[in-house]
Amino acid sequence: MTVFICLFEPKKAAVKNGAIPLVIALEAINKKMASALAIAKLWEAYPAAGDNFADPKICEDTVGQPRPVVGEFDEQFAQENTFDGKAWTPNTAASAEDEDDNDGDEQGDDSGLVNYAKLGIDVKVGKILMYDLRDIDTHELSLVYDLVNDDEGDAGLRSIITALAGIPAIGAMYQESVKELIDAINVKFPKTPQFPEVRKFAQKWVDEPNKRDELTGTKKVTRIDTPAPDAPIKRSFEHTYKTLDLEVALALVPADFNCWEIHSAEMKQAKELMDSNDDAWRKWSTELRVRSDALSIPRETIFEIIRVGKKKPIFLTNAAARKEFIAQCIAAKGPQPAVKNLGDGKFSIDGLVGGEPQPAANSETKLALVANSEPETETKPPIVATEQENPAQEPITDNTAQQAKEALDQLGYGVYASVDEQPAEVIDTAQPSTVASVEVTVDEFQHRAGLIEQEIAQKSPQEQENLHIWKSVQRTDPRFTKPVEGAGYVATSINAEYMFMRATEVFGPIGEGWGYTILEEKMLAGAPMSEAIYDDNKKYIGNRLIRDADGTLICEQNHSIKIQFWYSIEGDVRGEIESYGATPYMYKTNKGIKADNEVIKKSLTDAIKKALSMLGFSADVWLGMHDNPEYMAENNIEFAIKNASEKAGDSVRLRKELDDKLTKVGNTISNAVTTNEVNKIYSTITREIDVHRKDADAKADKEYANYLKSRLLALHRLTEQRVAELNAQEQTA
Repeated sequence: MTVFICLFEPKKAAVKNGAIPLVIALEAINKKMASALAIAKLWEAYPAAGDNFADPKICEDTVGQPRPVVGEFDEQFAQENTFDGKAWTPNTAASAEDEDDNDGDEQGDDSGLVNYAKLGIDVKVGKILMYDLRDIDTHELSLVYDLVNDDEGDAGLRSIITALAGIPAIGAMYQESVKELIDAINVKFPKTPQFPEVRKFAQKWVDEPNKRDELTGTKKVTRIDTPAPDAPIKRSFEHTYKTLDLEVALALVPADFNCWEIHSAEMKQAKELMDSNDDAWRKWSTELRVRSDALSIPRETIFEIIRVGKKKPIFLTNAAARKEFIAQCIAAKGPQPAVKNLGDGKFSIDGLVGGEPQPAANSETKLALVANSEPETETKPPIVATEQENPAQEPITDNTAQQAKEALDQLGYGVYASVDEQPAEVIDTAQPSTVASVEVTVDEFQHRAGLIEQEIAQKSPQEQENLHIWKSVQRTDPRFTKPVEGAGYVATSINAEYMFMRATEVFGPIGEGWGYTILEEKMLAGAPMSEAIYDDNKKYIGNRLIRDADGTLICEQNHSIKIQFWYSIEGDVRGEIESYGATPYMYKTNKGIKADNEVIKKSLTDAIKKALSMLGFSADVWLGMHDNPEYMAENNIEFAIKNASEKAGDSVRLRKELDDKLTKVGNTISNAVTTNEVNKIYSTITREIDVHRKDADAKADKEYANYLKSRLLALHRLTEQRVAELNAQEQTA
């Protein structure tokens, strides 16, 4: 089998506690198996420290490449050798000629600066994103590693780092060339870039250097600088990323002071935030660092943005909202716009050149002029097209957008958040747009479901015809829902039988109006299972992965099923949907390993529910509306009325059925041939009428109770009459 060399790098928190990189060589069939075996070996060798390391970086052993002993962890190997992402090379002592440039390790020289050439590709990209082309020290390198390993960070940065790290040629490029590529990506994809498109763009950039202008489609237009009456104070010192970090920390200090009049107390608090690696400081600083214009942002703007943004908790938890907030604030505070790059149907707009500059009495007036100025050489439609070409962006919720708008209003950026607040003269001069505007009502008294129904009602007849199923089944009766408990999150579960009933109402009985065909069924392996390890004193010391007799890991099993769901449309025409369902089959619980004996039934039910949800069944639950108390209150009222109406209809139906039954019983008694038969029929119907009468008394329905009494009295007289007739016949006989 092939030998693979696996590198475990410690996480940043573990590095502070003294953790070091570990390397092990293993024989395996492929890299995936080598990764699983390496993780198992790590937990066996270091049961209490397995969580301190990131996933292994793996390369195949080749001739001439150093490697540790197979099957054993080596704690010195990573110190004596360097891994460039593809292969290991031994560290060599620096010669006298290059002593000033390289000392053989990642620190670079005696000043403690990091050697860029020794870094991995992903770290190189992260370094340029955060610190541009300047040299960094080991502390700043740790912040770069935080960015690279942060799976919950900005989606756009994550896409760039992951895409470029998978192209080996980028590891051999100069910093300037990598920065040029990253700038081109930001121009090509002005919004959040996605991994596939970034990877494709970067690969073409590397493979076809002569066609880079065609890739970006850029041309430069002379920038027209209009002096602003409220121009910010320029820094009298050399502004670097370190001073940017300090300004961010100063802006986070609770005291309200002039950004150019800083006292020792504020400076001390700011440095304490930096030394403690404060979470808020790290996030705001990183978000500013990754901007290409980070060092050109005025100090006044930085302080104003952060002082307002830190009051909104959403900006600490939602990277997309934080990025959008900073971008809009800087755009509003910037100089008069000028088109910098255009081409390929997309714009990179630093600003739009307006007409004659008008005097601005304050910042708000200036922002209104900037926001509503028109370009001389370009028109608006391409901007609309640009927004439509990148639909797959990280979603920003209504709550996030509202909080961002409030923050912009506090900064005086209301012109970006609401069209209604623009001055009348500016609105009059605005050119008419062909794009329909949608008025969004705040979710105070009218819930989101009402907004959806209102939007559906405004659609064209063809669109309404397409949504006719959705409109009829989107609401869910709260009687058939229940909250999901013990899952670690808030959700609403729908009764599957209720969804089947709704499908039968719309399409007809199953097998005639709707149905399904099972296309595929299989088991999928999940995470490896482990068991707790205790010492002789019953003290927990760690976990051990469970293995089969042949040494393979025993993993959780998940059942998956694929069905083709069909439903009748008209006549022999029917629609078809492919849907998947999945259920955990074998997994570990607090009471041991559990195997679900109803897994096939549950997976099938899940697949049918997913198919019905695509048609709009119970869409209010899938859209999260059942988490809205206002919507739930209105929905409960609506279904209470419907249920009461159905109940009233049921009562009428039951009374009619009882009347018909009493009529038939009367005819049966009249035709009975023996007294025993008469008495048996009468006693049976008497008990049934008595149940209905007691129910009417309980509901205070005296009218119906008296009606039942009169019917029972009539039956009693009819019974006595028939019994007398039968007795007379017996005597004469």
